[in-house]
This record gives sequence, C-alpha cells and structure tokens, in this order.
Amino acid sequence: MQLEDMEFPDDAYYEKFGSYLMVKIEEGKARVYVTDFGLKVMADIVYIELPSVGDEVKQGEPFGTLETVKATGELYAPLSGEVVEVNEEALSNPNVLREKGKNWIIAIKPSNLQEELKNLMDVKQAIEYYKQELEKAKKEGIIK
Repeated sequence: MQLEDMEFPDDAYYEKFGSYLMVKIEEGKARVYVTDFGLKVMADIVYIELPSVGDEVKQGEPFGTLETVKATGELYAPLSGEVVEVNEEALSNPNVLREKGKNWIIAIKPSNLQEELKNLMDVKQAIEYYKQELEKAKKEGIIK
C-alpha cells in the first residue's frame, strides 16, 4: 500500500512502540526494517548501534539506537527472540539504510511469534497510524 510517496508492504507487520520499524517473516526469521516513514522523518543518519548476533531482544523493549544529525532515538524490538543477523553495512555506513532493499537492521529468530504478532499492526492499521503521524510531522514542520 502507498501513503503519499511511502510504500508499506502488505506482507509486513508494523510496530507501534515509537521507532517506525516493520518486520517481515522470511524463511523462519523475522527481518526488521526501518519504514519509509521513519526514513522520511529522519535527517541524515550518522550512527546506529545494534545488538550482536546471539543477543536476545524482547518485544517492546529497546535494542539499539539510531542517531541523526538532529536527534537520537531508541529502536524498539517488534518481536522477542535471538538476533541471528545484523546489517553490518549499516554499522559502518548508516545512510545505506536509505537505499532500496538495504533498510533492514537485524533479523530475529522469534521465540513467541504467533502470540506477539497480535501486538503489531497489519498494513491497514499501519496506514491509519502513519496518516496521523504524517499530519503531526507536517504540523511540526518535520515534513513539508
């Protein structure tokens, strides 16, 4: 689905913990991406801190940080489980997240997938949520 110039994949689940992330279930892994909206509201990304492979993350809790030239924000885990992949390229070049297909940050082996998916938004719910976030960002002058 589209919202203005932002794409929201139908097969993704969207977190509502405040870090504008989405997750896609791919071959038994949950790959975590920064949404187009998240990238749109961020200035240049200068630093990203991510967990290491083997670390455990818990749904709704911070697992890393993302720093732009304007602000630093925490990244909240959309699902619980073990980190099985980290986007190493993003660690050395955070702006790579802006490139199509490279906006993933970690992959998780979920520990409670079916139950925790209920706490995330589907694409229709996400579009409604992001419409409100877009209006707020426009009023605050973050997006024109």
